[in-house]
Amino acid sequence: MIQTNYKEMKKKLENREPFVGNSVFAKMENEYYLVYSYNTMILKWDTKKNTQVYFNSAKYSSTTSRLQNMIRKAFDVQED
Repeated sequence: MIQTNYKEMKKKLENREPFVGNSVFAKMENEYYLVYSYNTMILKWDTKKNTQVYFNSAKYSSTTSRLQNMIRKAFDVQED
């Protein structure tokens, strides 16, 4: 799979498409759209119910923070 830059990543997140970036990847697994940063799950989204199952808002690197912010916008994430 070709490396995805941040501009393309935003579009792929909005469309729930799999992708691979430098330290980030997203994939479909059964009915779930999963997004990882440095092999740490950041988002689990149920595509059949179109609902958030899990969002990791813990502080990590600036790269992960950037991804978390893109996810918040693309998925209208609700945090506890």
